[in-house]
Amino acid sequence: MPAEFNDHGLRFMYPDNWTVAQDDGSDDAQGVTLELPNGGFLAVEWTDPALTDAQVLAQVGQAMAAEYEDLESESIENADPAAPPTMEFRFYYLDLLIQSRVVLLSSQQRRMLVQIQAEDRDFIANEQVFQAILVQLQNQD
Repeated sequence: MPAEFNDHGLRFMYPDNWTVAQDDGSDDAQGVTLELPNGGFLAVEWTDPALTDAQVLAQVGQAMAAEYEDLESESIENADPAAPPTMEFRFYYLDLLIQSRVVLLSSQQRRMLVQIQAEDRDFIANEQVFQAILVQLQNQD
């Protein structure tokens, strides 16, 4: 039976063996982080509406590059013009290849940044679950 997250203006289902990371308890919490059993995560947060998609993705890329050595990144080009802006990052951490995908989802009222990150094998194994959550998040309105 899937679990359901319903808080911070977000509502979606996720696997019941994933856990919701504890937030700092502040009232200005802007999203949620779900932790996968094997160490990956899926994080959702609202972004500054004054920034363009390109600016948000550039900030994420700069933060990732400052954190991880030998970071590889690529913008995912999609033939579908309605597809959300997406960047993928790859880096090694403790001899493991880590994949990180950043997706910007927009609606009329807000924009969400979704970051999905896991060791390469776990990322591939959970790809369909990640996609199902993204579809739910796209249909928030």
